Amino acid sequence: MLSLIYNLTMPATKATAERAGNAKPVFDPARCKRCGICTHFCPFGAIAQEEDGAPYLAKPELCTSCRLCQDMCPDWAIRLAEAGNGQESGRAGQEKTEQALAAAKNPKRAHG
Repeated sequence: MLSLIYNLTMPATKATAERAGNAKPVFDPARCKRCGICTHFCPFGAIAQEEDGAPYLAKPELCTSCRLCQDMCPDWAIRLAEAGNGQESGRAGQEKTEQALAAAKNPKRAHG
């Protein structure tokens, strides 16, 4: 019922995507509890989950930047970032994001 109400009040349309620009979801593995809410609320099926439940942008071409994944995440583990700013999309981009987050948390390990 909540998804129906939310989708009626905040539809994922091309106009929404135009306002959002080329932003794509970036997942923070430290905050993510792998609940699957983002996967469930993605109206176009752009987000998938690994076997362990970790979300990733499986089909970036389907993402309209509607922000439902970001807005519905109970742990604030998703932020939308502009594609084309050096970020890769899909699983490869997510792995680089995870590595960068890990390096930021432990700078000694990142530098040797």
